Amino acid sequence: MASVQLANVTKEYVSGTAAVSRLTLDVADGELVVLVGPSGCGKSTALRMIAGLESITEGDLFIGGERMNDVASHERDIAMVFQSYALYPHLTVGENMGFSLRVGRVPKRERAERVRAVARTLGLDELIDRKPRELSGGQRQRVAMGRAIIREPQVFLMDEPLSNLDAKLRSEMRAEISDLQARLGVTTIFVTHDQVEAMTMGHRVAVLREGELQQVAAPYELYRHPANLFVASFIGNPSMSILRFAVEAEHRRLAAGPARLDIPEPVLARRPGLLGTAEALVGLRPEHLRLAGDAESGNALDGVVRGVEALGSDTFVRVECAGSAESASDAAAGGESPTPGGPMVTVRAPGSASARPGQHCRVAVDLDEAHFFDPAGDPIR
Repeated sequence: MASVQLANVTKEYVSGTAAVSRLTLDVADGELVVLVGPSGCGKSTALRMIAGLESITEGDLFIGGERMNDVASHERDIAMVFQSYALYPHLTVGENMGFSLRVGRVPKRERAERVRAVARTLGLDELIDRKPRELSGGQRQRVAMGRAIIREPQVFLMDEPLSNLDAKLRSEMRAEISDLQARLGVTTIFVTHDQVEAMTMGHRVAVLREGELQQVAAPYELYRHPANLFVASFIGNPSMSILRFAVEAEHRRLAAGPARLDIPEPVLARRPGLLGTAEALVGLRPEHLRLAGDAESGNALDGVVRGVEALGSDTFVRVECAGSAESASDAAAGGESPTPGGPMVTVRAPGSASARPGQHCRVAVDLDEAHFFDPAGDPIR
């Protein structure tokens, strides 16, 4: 096995477009790191540079401590699993998994033993003589995994391998891949645009935006301590609600239209810079908001229910808050049109919640758990 290091790696095309800019990332031996971000953020390009399928414009790539910039792809001792299964339709499951061994002139007996061992690991024993057309999507993905595993590489690279599966299979395969990676202990870099996959699978998660690394940390650290507004809004499902408030320092409160929220003393103690800024973007997770009674005191926003998602144990309620303040979610998402009317928030309520569209409501706000950013998107400290 081996570690992977990218040191200020850049990929710039002839047109001058930089798909990846000065990416520095250390992946430890045996670690599973997920690269996540929206489409076009450079995550697949980064993976292809590690694989040797894209050249590196600037910077250095090391695998197992050896510089790999000029080493051919087939000499890097890596195995890649793609979004498409790319199985040979005329070969059986066993023949597909053992194909690289046959090309490498591994003796037939050894080849058969290794195929059987990998098939047992992946639960493919009874399917070894079937053709790909006779398999389900999840079974085909296991065969593609087996084809990579059988080579016993130093590093696994996985590029959106679960994108073609339905929701149930995706969930099952996430668990299977995580369990398999833990048992094999192979260094793995997994690319996805799905932040649920990233949060449930990665030992650490690297968030990219427009070719630049925004933050790399353990999933819980990303969720609780995002490095900037983009990470805060991207990580979490449903996503964080982000509202723009004026800071009234003399009253120690936030103001937006008719809304007034008192800033708790513990928040000011942790973020003394808050009273030194005229405007703040406030990030609120759904679990830090709740539907409140009309007579209830404390920090709250008045609004109207605009949407309800009942999921059984939880109900997510979309509320348009009264006021003229602009929702800042568009800035975090990358330039979408502002929400019409007042700013929108998503409230996590019990499954038994009786909210309905058009209903007037009050939303209690827990500012102790809120995230605060300046207008540029940097945390206020």
